[in-house]
Amino acid sequence: METVPAISVVRNLDLERAADPTGEQASSPASAHPMPVTFEPRSRTRLSPKTLAVLAVVAGLGAMALGAAALVARGNGGTGSQPLPSEAERALTLLSKPSTERIPFRGSGGTAVLAVGSGGRAAIVLRGFVPATEGLEHRAWVLVPGENPAAAGAFTGSERVVLLSALVAPGTRVGITSEPEGAAGPPTSPPQVVATRP
Repeated sequence: METVPAISVVRNLDLERAADPTGEQASSPASAHPMPVTFEPRSRTRLSPKTLAVLAVVAGLGAMALGAAALVARGNGGTGSQPLPSEAERALTLLSKPSTERIPFRGSGGTAVLAVGSGGRAAIVLRGFVPATEGLEHRAWVLVPGENPAAAGAFTGSERVVLLSALVAPGTRVGITSEPEGAAGPPTSPPQVVATRP
C-alpha cells in the first residue's frame, strides 16, 4: 500500500516534464527553498569620533547653561524678582547652537570667552575668572568704533554665564573693567580684557 503514492508522484512528474516545451522542470513545493534561510542579526551602526565630539561639546554647553541658571536663581534666593526662566532659556539657547561664535578674551588667560549668536546676542562664559574685590564689580562694555562704550552687564566673577544686554555686531569689541558697585557713567579705566568679534 505504501508504494502506490510513490508511483503516483513519479508519474505526475513525468507528465509535467513531457508537457513543458522548454524542457525546464517545474519546481515542486518541497524544492522552493532548496537551502535553509538564515537571518543574520543587524549590525549596530557606530558613531564617528567627530560626531561624538560634537555631541560632547553640545552636552557640555547645555550643562554650563543649566549650572549658570541655578547659580543665578540661588543668588536671588528664589524670590523670582527677575525673569530668571527667560534668562536661563536664552543662555541655554545661545550656548547650544552650533552657529554660536566663541572668542576668548585677550588677557584673561582663557578664563573668559565671548559667545555670540548670529543675530548679535551675546554672553560671557566664565571659568576661574578673577573675583571682583570688595566694593567693586566687573562691568562688560560693548565698544563700537566712534561711539561711547555701552554698559552691557555687571558681575562679580563667580558666575558661569553673564548674558549681555547689548548686541555685539561683527567688528565690535567687548571689554571688561572693574567699577565701583552700582556706579553709573562711562568706564573709569581702560578694559583689562578684550574680545573682538570678527
